[in-house]
Amino acid sequence: MYRSVLLVLLVACAPDGEATEGTHGGPGNQTTSEVFDTHACAHGELAMVVGTGITEYRPLDPGDEVMMVDGPQTGWHMDVAGLLVDAPEVVQVDVAVFDAEGQVWFGDQASSRIALVGWDDSACEGSFYGMRAMSVPQLDIDTVCALAGQPATVEVTVTDLFASNPSPVTEVLGITFELDPKDDDLCR
Repeated sequence: MYRSVLLVLLVACAPDGEATEGTHGGPGNQTTSEVFDTHACAHGELAMVVGTGITEYRPLDPGDEVMMVDGPQTGWHMDVAGLLVDAPEVVQVDVAVFDAEGQVWFGDQASSRIALVGWDDSACEGSFYGMRAMSVPQLDIDTVCALAGQPATVEVTVTDLFASNPSPVTEVLGITFELDPKDDDLCR
């Protein structure tokens, strides 16, 4: 009985034609080049404005403070966000935050592939937020207290995953490390 149902499902769901080499078995048996570079924003130039925010994108100006958050699992992170223009709906994001000497303190972890929030295909823009740049070394409170108020650089790289020849766009912004207010007493 189960074999008959399975056989009927396989036959019913089988494509109506064979896909040829270099094509996908989807609608119209598109070639690889037809799958890439066909979204509405494929021919614009990807641009980004770096920001911060946990629940929404908030743009940053040079020198703005970005909070180092003491997470629930005894680690530290910084929340990074971005507004993208001429972007597809899904992008790859890489983040690194380093001090004036070039020491990476946050980020530098595996890439994240994300769908943009509020993506508008007519305007080709959307945002992401709540991207956690985790502390690279395990930070103790003395190190975090020493970083607070110091200049830093956030570097965000975004890659258009739909481009046949993806070229990442990197934005770099000078910021200031800020201590989470709930940790003020720990640094006195």
